[in-house]
Amino acid sequence: MFFLWLSLLTTSFLPQDNIHDVLETTNTTPVLHSSGLFTYGAHTNTFHLRYAYVRLHQNLTPWQWWITVRGYADTHIPETNYGYNLNNLSLYDYGIEISRWGFFVSFRGAAIPRWNTQSFLLVPFSVRRDNPGEFDASSWYLPEPVNAAGIRFGWKSSWGYFSYSQGDYRHLIPMGITAHLFFPQFQWRNTLILYNGEPETYSLDDYHFQAQSSLSSVLSFSSFQWLFLAEGTYQQRENHFGGRLEQAIRFGKLQGGIRALWWNHLGWNIETGILVFLDNDTLSLGIQASTEGKVYLGAKVDF
Repeated sequence: MFFLWLSLLTTSFLPQDNIHDVLETTNTTPVLHSSGLFTYGAHTNTFHLRYAYVRLHQNLTPWQWWITVRGYADTHIPETNYGYNLNNLSLYDYGIEISRWGFFVSFRGAAIPRWNTQSFLLVPFSVRRDNPGEFDASSWYLPEPVNAAGIRFGWKSSWGYFSYSQGDYRHLIPMGITAHLFFPQFQWRNTLILYNGEPETYSLDDYHFQAQSSLSSVLSFSSFQWLFLAEGTYQQRENHFGGRLEQAIRFGKLQGGIRALWWNHLGWNIETGILVFLDNDTLSLGIQASTEGKVYLGAKVDF
């Protein structure tokens, strides 16, 4: 019975991050990727282009390069008055990677790894706190690590990704370690971020870490899929630890999901939503609501 259930597990329907992950490709022509989320927040009566990424990537074995720009379009923060237009387009990443026999070294504008971006609802769990387009993001959401230019090296294959990263952002000197395993039945992602909490002192006592471990998979029966993700996060300096459990049922192009979030200093927050996938899953329309009173309608692009 165990092997029967194991044979039904797959990772084919898990969301793929084409913006932050440098995936192996044999295509020598430039490839365009984009990810963006537009929402209407019923709880604030505001429209937001919460984020938009556009990436151009080309593989010229044994090296590859890419460039990524990002932006947002914030309508307004109701409690704040400020002049228009807000800056909303910037260079996010420019990278060059050289690889041989699975070993790689890359020079990047965004060297520090991201938290797991997989999500089965409209609005993702990770958030850029410095982005006005996401001013109404839930307090339960996890802030992304600082985007820092630097270097990354490691080893990768079809079943694993192991790396060390180091960047420089206003003397913070963030560092990241990843150990990801990709099997046909499940994905196990582990990320450790080290940073200097007091950048002017450069004392080892001021270094702190944040760690995250995520396990995700899909149980597939013909046109019916059950997606699930279990994740734990710990922030040492704040002594915050929490968990995320996401589940979704997908039938054809319709997907209904639920997300349970818990932090030791906040308690529980439950979110649920529906997504309708269009055009080979590159476009989805959805609605999402939470127990803290936030309701979103929106459209998301990922390809």
